[in-house]
Amino acid sequence: MKKIEIELILPQGALFYQNINLFIYKQYINFLYKLNCFAVDQKCCSCPLSKECYYYHCTGENFKYYPNILIENPIFTQAIFQKEEVLKISFFIIGEDIKHMNYIKLFFQSYLNQKIQGYFFYLKNINMIDCNQKNISLNHIMISSCIKTTHFTDEYNQMINYYNKHYLTQYNNLSNYMVDIKNIKHSQQEGIQFKTKKIVPRGFTYHISFNEDINIPLDILYIGIGHFNFIGGGELET
Repeated sequence: MKKIEIELILPQGALFYQNINLFIYKQYINFLYKLNCFAVDQKCCSCPLSKECYYYHCTGENFKYYPNILIENPIFTQAIFQKEEVLKISFFIIGEDIKHMNYIKLFFQSYLNQKIQGYFFYLKNINMIDCNQKNISLNHIMISSCIKTTHFTDEYNQMINYYNKHYLTQYNNLSNYMVDIKNIKHSQQEGIQFKTKKIVPRGFTYHISFNEDINIPLDILYIGIGHFNFIGGGELET
């Protein structure tokens, strides 16, 4: 897994009325669509070019499954920036898809025309780093943002298997440990409208206890679990 860190200087400051992480992610995904879709009159699910389409591939088949490009989107996001303050944006890339680095450079250097929500910015830095793939051993987890289902092990393994098959990762499945789930609450996050699909995360938050220690890769802890992790869903707290 790769992490791409972007730093933008806001010379005049900014007051963002929309979640800036979701705004940038939406703009970036729509940018990928414009560059890679050669059949705009077709729906992704029935498009004859979908197997060769980079947009369809990196969005997890138009968000039906698990995209390989995610944005860090914490529950509390800064909206007010003073003059010359730095806005930090972080993307995660599943697997070794280095095309995203070139696309992200083009996106921030040219496509946005040095403005975000009407505020001028200077690109200070773009840096790509390898995430730590070591495992962490634990026996309880808090799901603190929206995950689609209370069947945690199934959701984890489905995501991991998709990553391994489509993005050539080598994560291990979780075994069927005994799981105790408490403090289940319904959850819904802010939706996001792409060119090809609208996503409104609905599901649950809860606390999980296992009957024995399990091993989870640290980079999976960074990105969260489930169908909504690409915009901050399924966040894990230990």
